[in-house]
Amino acid sequence: MSRSVPSSSLLRSFPRAVRGQLLAEGVLPLNAPILVAFSGGADSTALALSLHRLGLPFMLAHLNHGLRPEAAAESAPEGPVRTFAAQLGVACHIEHEDVAAMAASRGLGLEEAGRLARYAFLERTRAAQGCAWIALGHQADDLIEDMLLRLVRGTGWPALAGMRACDPSRHLVRPLLQIPRADIEAFLNAAGQSWLHDASNDTNAFRRNRLRHGVLPTLLDENPSFHQAALALWAQAREDERFWEAFLAPTLACVCQTQAGLALPEAALRPLPRAARLRLYAELLRRMARRFGSGQARASTLFNLDRALLRQERPKRFQFPGGVVACLADGRLELTSPPAPAGTQNASEP
Repeated sequence: MSRSVPSSSLLRSFPRAVRGQLLAEGVLPLNAPILVAFSGGADSTALALSLHRLGLPFMLAHLNHGLRPEAAAESAPEGPVRTFAAQLGVACHIEHEDVAAMAASRGLGLEEAGRLARYAFLERTRAAQGCAWIALGHQADDLIEDMLLRLVRGTGWPALAGMRACDPSRHLVRPLLQIPRADIEAFLNAAGQSWLHDASNDTNAFRRNRLRHGVLPTLLDENPSFHQAALALWAQAREDERFWEAFLAPTLACVCQTQAGLALPEAALRPLPRAARLRLYAELLRRMARRFGSGQARASTLFNLDRALLRQERPKRFQFPGGVVACLADGRLELTSPPAPAGTQNASEP
């Protein structure tokens, strides 16, 4: 979407782009309202405003993390969150979570605790309100930051290409994922719509912010078309995922659920080429993430797991993010996870 488009055209083209993404992901036609994860920032404001202009049914969900002094005023009865909902004529569901206390009690970082609290709140609200989907405001700059974060962590392909635009298993859709932040702000300016600014995004205390303020501008200086290059990589990863999902379907049919995780006979793994086995391990870990909230696997650990399988090193255990353990023993690969606290929702993606 061009950043030099006249305001009148932008007010039409931006919502159309959102509608096109919803159609492409199979979200439309709707059989129930959409729940918009609404922070009040530019991204979620543009998303809600677009759905309003498209005439689609939706409501807002806002979680006060209790981390910023101004957060209480933002979600107060006369605050900007409720005022915006009233402006659009939609319901707004607001809750408060002491994320700092949650992080301390569970030994988590503030970002991880915030994600866990946010996704749990969104899914709880979606189910209670009978919404079909949770719409998140992640956009193209967020996608690039996610790619960089995964690269730093050593995540393998295709997860290295970043978050998905749609995850039906979690009722998540990201209609803005292919739109840069600059275009989002241009749309809001054209509409005369203000938004909230989260000052925590300005600090370099968090790795994501350091990448946003330091690494991403350097990449854009080296290649002004870096957004397009990253989106092309993302699209290639989605094609790879579709291929592997079909290729591995017969093997995945052999997976059985256990009380603590998943198990697969080694006999189902051995005939596969290494590329397929590595992809299968990643898929099993993704399924564990959906059930238990575990994180993304490092490619090096997947290679070590596969090496142990081929060398018949038994018993052998491998530790993955989120406390997930993969164990080779008794002729099968078993993945287990420690019990998660009540109300936990997957936060393996932003």
